[in-house]
Amino acid sequence: MRVKMIVRLFGGMGNQMFQYAFGRSVSSVKKEPLFFMLGKLGPGFRRAYSLDAFNVSVNWDDGMEGPEYVERHFRYDPQVYNAAPGSVFRGCWQTEKYFDECIVRKELSLRNPVGAESQRVAAKILSGPSAFVHVRRTDYLTPQALAHHGSMGMDYYNAAMSYVREREPKVKFFIFSDDPEWCRSAFPLDTVVGHNGLGSGDSGPATEHEDLYLMSLCNHAIIANSSFGWWGAWLGDDVTRRPRIVVSPEQWFARGGRDSRDIVPERWIQQS
Repeated sequence: MRVKMIVRLFGGMGNQMFQYAFGRSVSSVKKEPLFFMLGKLGPGFRRAYSLDAFNVSVNWDDGMEGPEYVERHFRYDPQVYNAAPGSVFRGCWQTEKYFDECIVRKELSLRNPVGAESQRVAAKILSGPSAFVHVRRTDYLTPQALAHHGSMGMDYYNAAMSYVREREPKVKFFIFSDDPEWCRSAFPLDTVVGHNGLGSGDSGPATEHEDLYLMSLCNHAIIANSSFGWWGAWLGDDVTRRPRIVVSPEQWFARGGRDSRDIVPERWIQQS
């Protein structure tokens, strides 16, 4: 068996980015070649493989040889560095505590320039104090998702926007969502960015990555309990721009007993 590290990819773009960042950072510490295997991604599944939008280099493996290392909880797990060589890592790994920040920021940058409409939105964002608001709705409104994730209501968003506005009175809000039509009614005074499409397993990736780029340009951020919004905030949260305001939900999951304290960086503001 070759000495290597294998990470299983699954879920949407935000989850795949966490899995890549985890594998790239931990394999660097373990000094093991890094390989990935596809979970339920691509034709016939709901999600598309989405990492080609970034400056990543991915080696593939079927993961059939090594022992499994399964994520036990949503907290940082220092035991991953002691996992047996050749292990297949299965989990979400949603915390920056695994990251080699320099590597992650460099490789999870966009491979290609954004399109013309995104460039126009970028110019508006950069024209003055800005904050993005990420609203996750469509797949979070199913009974199963509501029981697992919950959904952030307008009380959360109104309170978070007031918090930002009190500290940045001239701020302009840019709304990003998988349900832009609903957001145009819910946020009538703000700019809803709705031109970037959503990919799927059958149609392939679309231009969700351009939304991440636009989010990262904003001075401040308000996110849902979503890995996609998390990445929009984190990519704009490099050390040269701190301190800045990032508001995230206090409770990441609807179900009790899930310890998610390592998901949200301590420098971010958590609101209920």
